Amino acid sequence: MVLEEGKAPSALRGFVSGGERVVVLLWTSGDGGHAFLCRYHPTQGFRWVQREDLMGYKALSDGRSLDGTPLERTPLKPVLEELAHAVVAHCRAGHQLLPELQLLVDLLSPGDTLL
Repeated sequence: MVLEEGKAPSALRGFVSGGERVVVLLWTSGDGGHAFLCRYHPTQGFRWVQREDLMGYKALSDGRSLDGTPLERTPLKPVLEELAHAVVAHCRAGHQLLPELQLLVDLLSPGDTLL
């Protein structure tokens, strides 16, 4: 994955009762762009994860809903920090790291200046 220089991903997040969150990360890259969508609990891991091409999700914005949860634009850094905690919690609970999470691991890897 090659991120376009100067183009940080945008983040949308919604809160679900019971502490779960729904998140959408949208970004452009050399191959067009990506949408990373998930529902998770920061201390329990992921309920579902989805990776899509950006085209179908460009229209997502404040007030739109995903998985029945209203989304609002959110600063990227706290969302990525919380997602990192969810990855650790997911692994500690003995769950297999889903292939779709590799994209998130790439985003969190040193060398890409997203924050």
